[in-house]
Amino acid sequence: MTKVFRKIGYDLLRLFIIIKVNIIRSLNAGENSAPVRGARKAFAYIIMVLITLIRIIFRVLLAVFEAVKKFLSNFKTNITADHSRVKIAYDFIKESVHEFKYGRRGRTVPALFLVSVFVMTVSLSYFGVGVEVFVDGESYGFVDSRDEILAVIHEVENETAEYLGRPYNLNADITYEFAYMQRDRMVDANALKDLLFSGLNEISTKYVLLLDGEVVGAHTSRTSLELLKQKVLESKTPEDSDMVTTFVQDITIEERTVANSLIRTLDEIEADLMANTREMQVHSVVKGDTFSTIAEQYGISTQTLKKLNPDVEETKIQIGAEIRVAAAVPVVSVKSTQNITYIEDIAYDVEVEYSDSMYKTQSKIKQKGEVGIEEVVADVIYIDGNEVERVEISRTVIQEPVKEIKVVGTKKPPAKSATGSFRWPLSGRISSRYGYRWGGEMHTGLDIAKASGSPIVAADGGTVTLAKWNGNYGRCIVIDHGNGYTTLYAHCSKLLVSRGQKVAKGEKIALVGSTGRSTGPHCHFEVRRNGKLINPTSVLP
Repeated sequence: MTKVFRKIGYDLLRLFIIIKVNIIRSLNAGENSAPVRGARKAFAYIIMVLITLIRIIFRVLLAVFEAVKKFLSNFKTNITADHSRVKIAYDFIKESVHEFKYGRRGRTVPALFLVSVFVMTVSLSYFGVGVEVFVDGESYGFVDSRDEILAVIHEVENETAEYLGRPYNLNADITYEFAYMQRDRMVDANALKDLLFSGLNEISTKYVLLLDGEVVGAHTSRTSLELLKQKVLESKTPEDSDMVTTFVQDITIEERTVANSLIRTLDEIEADLMANTREMQVHSVVKGDTFSTIAEQYGISTQTLKKLNPDVEETKIQIGAEIRVAAAVPVVSVKSTQNITYIEDIAYDVEVEYSDSMYKTQSKIKQKGEVGIEEVVADVIYIDGNEVERVEISRTVIQEPVKEIKVVGTKKPPAKSATGSFRWPLSGRISSRYGYRWGGEMHTGLDIAKASGSPIVAADGGTVTLAKWNGNYGRCIVIDHGNGYTTLYAHCSKLLVSRGQKVAKGEKIALVGSTGRSTGPHCHFEVRRNGKLINPTSVLP
């Protein structure tokens, strides 16, 4: 008899499934047929009403079932929570069959009704109708609606396009159809998305090395990329150095989905990291080039040019030589920090004292200044071997500086003392300048031609130290100006001052002549600074 009830239950379940599947197929039959589309709308409305009624009936049956369940639970209090519903139904069916077998057939109909309710409840909770998804002919599972499939395909194509950097369409045969299903084969949108991604050949999940957020390359091994980072860092670190080194750029390693075109060998990734974004630029020296003109031409400072060419002497550059005007810029730079200790001078202060016993043009050092010494501890920061910053940590004074005391006069100087500036001894035509002449002879002064007898004046105030015939100079006067400068006036026709006499700036001292070694009337004018000849035009206005 048990087999009979079981067969009835199966027949009811099969009938329910057939009706349900036929309704779904009818709704979708001729989906693209124009005559059917209009009828489908009306039919769909009718079906919707029927489904609503079925749901109401189903809820009533569930309520009845719960009531029966509650009633039966009074007979079986020791049944476990997970199997109580099936156990109670089974016991009740068994009791009903027993009564039917031994003549108490009055309860058979209710028993069959409850069996049907039980079978339909189990069926609806485990079975249903959904959309089955097929990829290249293989079933991936069921989803609730066709729109869910289309949305997932759209997401997969958009994300893949972002990885590849170009538009992308799924190259797969994706089909779907309504079918009777088991609910344990339902897949959610994320699971379906992962399934579609797993079948793509253009992208994959790898470990990528990023330089300031940009992908350099992808590889299968994170450890290999970490070792490559360390290798590049060590190659750019000075040997036998106690420096602390880090990358200037942000170099990271992440696991992410990328286009397979970015998968590269370790050698290829290393070559990219060791390359330059700009190569070293050189200038070929031409006639007239100097460090300053080259620096100006390339828009850099002379100091920068010297740093780029530490082995080149600024005053000895030759035509055709190559001068570096721009250093190579590497893709990856290394920052090195070195802690150093060095000695630095401390400048001394200068204190000025005033004395009314000295002229304003006079001064003297009362106390000589001495520089101090201090110990400096600093972190020196290098980028690719070039110092870019020095951060001081501490300063310790080893020897204090000694200030310098300078005494400056306040008394007004006499009219015949030096003023500190020169004037021309006479106005006239310059017949010969200071320097080497043709034939290699050195001319030691400035020849100013003027008519014989024209007045010659002192270029500045001072004391006459010589006023006599002086060999090839002829009649000659020498004035000591008391500030390291002396002047000489030669070839005079007549001397108007004598040795030891004080003269003022612009005071007449002689007349133009042509005495001594001379080819015509002129004044030969010489200037010495601390006993050495200088070009007179360097001090004349």
